[in-house]
Amino acid sequence: MMCGVEARLNPDYWSYCEQMLPMVSRTFALNIRALRGDLHRAVLLAYLWCRILDTVEDAPKFPADQKVLLLEEFADQFGSEQCDETWLEHWIQQLSQLDGDPAELNLIQNAGKVAHCFNQLKAKDRLTIIPSVLCMAKGMAEFQKREGLGQTLFLTDEADLDQYCYYVAGTVGEMLTGLFLPRLSGQAERETLQQHAVSFGLALQITNITKDVMVDVGRGWSYVPLSILDRAGLSPEAFMKNECPEKNVTVVRLMAEKANGHLQDAFRYTMAIPRRNRRIRLFCLWPLWMAAQTMGMLCQPNFQHEIGVSPKITRREVRSILRFTSAWFWSNGTLRRDFQRRMSLG
Repeated sequence: MMCGVEARLNPDYWSYCEQMLPMVSRTFALNIRALRGDLHRAVLLAYLWCRILDTVEDAPKFPADQKVLLLEEFADQFGSEQCDETWLEHWIQQLSQLDGDPAELNLIQNAGKVAHCFNQLKAKDRLTIIPSVLCMAKGMAEFQKREGLGQTLFLTDEADLDQYCYYVAGTVGEMLTGLFLPRLSGQAERETLQQHAVSFGLALQITNITKDVMVDVGRGWSYVPLSILDRAGLSPEAFMKNECPEKNVTVVRLMAEKANGHLQDAFRYTMAIPRRNRRIRLFCLWPLWMAAQTMGMLCQPNFQHEIGVSPKITRREVRSILRFTSAWFWSNGTLRRDFQRRMSLG
């Protein structure tokens, strides 16, 4: 049911945004649907902005210098209380040669519809979203200036990995926390939420990087830091050529250890959300449990660390996660035991 400011919202544009969400989302497709009202709309539209920036950053054939210019332009122009739809139309025109997933390219070409809906959000929600989206755009532009990053150029160390993941995911954790805090009831552990907001985003991002280590190698790409390759006894060249398959297990294990620290912080973050805020809890529980399940599968002794192989949780496992967390969202002890079990046993 729409109210107040939403009377000006074009329902066709909002319908487009809702329909695009499952077509362009991965981790957050299901859990955004758990939210309601203004929070649902704010998080959905914020996510679509992030997908738009990700699509520009990830385009494999689009020139890096053009990515830098367009990401920096976005950061310069998006930083007001509302999105200038006239400027955005010009920005979109400069992306006509962008390559990538068809659904994501469709989203970019229709970014004006996202902007229209975004401009109808409450001002306090727009002002919470904008700084994180700007930081993401600026950070992506800075990393795009490293010519060959992910291919001939590797991240330096774990701090470098954290910095990259902060721009593409940690900013999301901060943004979500900014949207959640005014809506939380009861004795929310606000300091815990603020302390672990970045880790909530990093946990999911580094889990994705870890599970796709061998898939990325197969496509000539890697975000494994040089420091981790060195600890595994691999040169970048040997790693990318898969010359020592037995050492891939060590690489994945070290990445998993890195992810585990952030996953534990993300769990603390989620447990700090009051039980009476059921939908916000579930929003955090679902992707976190899927990450834990994935990590548990990845770290099993019999998992085959081969080119192109990535652990995939089944639809049945997803349904099981949704049922379990929906039934036990209120029990911190039960959730803690199940989370640790999934992390270690899959």
